[in-house]
Amino acid sequence: MPTRAVPPSAAALVGSLRGVGYSLETAIADILDNSIAAGAKSIEIQWEWNDGEPVGWILDDGHGMQTARLVEAMRFGGIGPEAKRTAEDLGRFGLGLKTASLSQCRQLSVVSKTSSGLASFTWDLDQLRESGGGWDLIEGDAGLSGEIRDQVKSKKSGTLVVWRKVDFGRTSDRPSYESFLADLQRVDAHLGMVFHRFLAGDARSLKVALNGSRVKAWDPFLENDESIIRNPEQHIDGPGGRVRVRGFVLPHRDRFRNETEFEKAGGPDGWTAQQGFYVYRHKRLLSAGGWLGLGGSRAWTRDETSRLARIRIDIPNTADHDWRIDVRKAIARPPDAIRKALQRIAEDVRRKAREVFVHRGQYGSRQKATGVSRIWQVNPEGAKRRYTLRRDHELIQLIKGRIDKTGFDLFEGLLDLIERTVPVDQGRAVYLGQRAGFYTLETAAEHKDDDPPPDPAAGAPALEQSMFAANLNDPHESEIDPRTFAAKSEAKMGDLATNVADAKTLEADPKRQPRLWYSEDTERYELVVNGKASGPPSSFKVGVRREIWIYLLAAALILTAIEWITYHRRVTV
Repeated sequence: MPTRAVPPSAAALVGSLRGVGYSLETAIADILDNSIAAGAKSIEIQWEWNDGEPVGWILDDGHGMQTARLVEAMRFGGIGPEAKRTAEDLGRFGLGLKTASLSQCRQLSVVSKTSSGLASFTWDLDQLRESGGGWDLIEGDAGLSGEIRDQVKSKKSGTLVVWRKVDFGRTSDRPSYESFLADLQRVDAHLGMVFHRFLAGDARSLKVALNGSRVKAWDPFLENDESIIRNPEQHIDGPGGRVRVRGFVLPHRDRFRNETEFEKAGGPDGWTAQQGFYVYRHKRLLSAGGWLGLGGSRAWTRDETSRLARIRIDIPNTADHDWRIDVRKAIARPPDAIRKALQRIAEDVRRKAREVFVHRGQYGSRQKATGVSRIWQVNPEGAKRRYTLRRDHELIQLIKGRIDKTGFDLFEGLLDLIERTVPVDQGRAVYLGQRAGFYTLETAAEHKDDDPPPDPAAGAPALEQSMFAANLNDPHESEIDPRTFAAKSEAKMGDLATNVADAKTLEADPKRQPRLWYSEDTERYELVVNGKASGPPSSFKVGVRREIWIYLLAAALILTAIEWITYHRRVTV
């Protein structure tokens, strides 16, 4: 089959790519991705106004590139999006260096140094237009000043990216000096947000300076603040690999020490705009804020009551295609397979954020004042453990933040041991529900399996009664009849039971919490209280206490209703 080569016009294609949608800050961030991939530990960004003809350059101390490698880096498309990339590679399409740079300038020069020496090449849009559409890459730096070139020469290795003929992607409308300085402020804030995990040392340590001033990390989640609410990290297996998700609820405005601190925590675009999901790819921020189109038939908006909710998502670079990462690495869209799981997580975080917002920052102090801060979490039926400790509880988070790796492992082991017991308090179940009321458990002191239930009227030992209350926290626990405990199998009991070796411990320490344990002698589960196994329950009654104030309140409401009706009907007695 005959074919014909139809190469695109270089000037026309590059001119079209200038309109991809980069801003100055997103373009510079894309260049920094290449520096990080090259192993850079320090990156310097310099901008000069130059009497209205700005010049900008970015210098790193990475590995540098030899001539052949630099030519490939200057090629549009590079290795392409389908190529397998290393874990450190933040690239995606092989377009970032060229597209990001030429979106802001018409002349791009790259000078790189290795142990083999210097290599340099230049793209010039004006030269491409004059050459008739050919892809003519200029060898050398096209007359770059020695002062700038010397910056990379002083390095053992590294790469220098220089932007000249800067027009910020505009044809005639050029910024004023004041606007230029404002643009640089946005660059500083954006880089502090996008690379905050690198700048803070959470990822590989990195130092970035803009015009001599160090760029400071901005943490969207305020992880060093003890008053935030942290949800446990959850893992979701989806297309492209495992995704890690963790929700955060930030403090109310009233909890900040001053207005400056509050405004800083809001982020570059403010509190309302910065709420939502933060998608990271190898700890580099891709998408900052927004709800990724979740919310059901009507997508969630960035409303005021949920502005304290922020959720971190970490994806691998193997998930680029499934998350539809764009050329600018500024937009990410979750695959359909995990949208429901993300929505469930987001609903919980948004609910907690609304609670904090409504209580005007008294969420934490309200719990402290009452002495109640729930640490137990009731899991759905069928879960490995019915009860687990909330890893996002403020006390657990506080302890974890103050111990080393060895202590962390020991602390996790302690939490795991605690979860193997039923959460009870002096024989009364902590979580009860579905039918509110008071439950009475009657047990005999001595009772054999084959004997009939004891009869107090016949002179049997007196029954011991234990009463506990039921609330509406859990929809299943109130259905439990203690008489059925002995009939349950070991598999059904799961983590509620302990082995018989615990019996000696219980006897040695009578203050231990009551618990169920499996007796190998009777092959049954028995309720152990203060180190002694109780006999089988002989009866189980459920009742509701009747308080006089309930009837008084009902009578008052009835009288109020009668008075209101008779008044409006003008009835007299």
